[in-house]
Amino acid sequence: MNISRRIKYLRKNILKLSKNEFALKLKMTPSEISRIEHKPYSVTDNIKQQINIIFQVSIDWLEKGIEPIFTKVEFFDFDNYCKENNITGFDKELLEKYLELPEDMQKTVLDIFKERFGNQEGIFQNSISTDET
Repeated sequence: MNISRRIKYLRKNILKLSKNEFALKLKMTPSEISRIEHKPYSVTDNIKQQINIIFQVSIDWLEKGIEPIFTKVEFFDFDNYCKENNITGFDKELLEKYLELPEDMQKTVLDIFKERFGNQEGIFQNSISTDET
């Protein structure tokens, strides 16, 4: 099975998403998803990274079929999380961009926020107490 077929299999059989739903989550069009699912050469590194970030799918699985499929045991549905916690608009976009950052950059951003807001009651309390232990 090549990368295009694995992506189609992932979308249809594992994530159970339509082309429209899959495209929406990847900020692509359904026609771009069709091209990806039928032409292996159209799957760029950027597309693989987006699938990895958004769906926690292993790059090794996408490229070579090496299991496990997911990089994390649990599947995190960002859209559902935002819906359940009433996160919308700019807040959702900000959180999404933060989660797309590499781990070292996330730590840097969090350190900046801790430095600026960490002394305020309740903000970053859990992460500060964890850091001090």
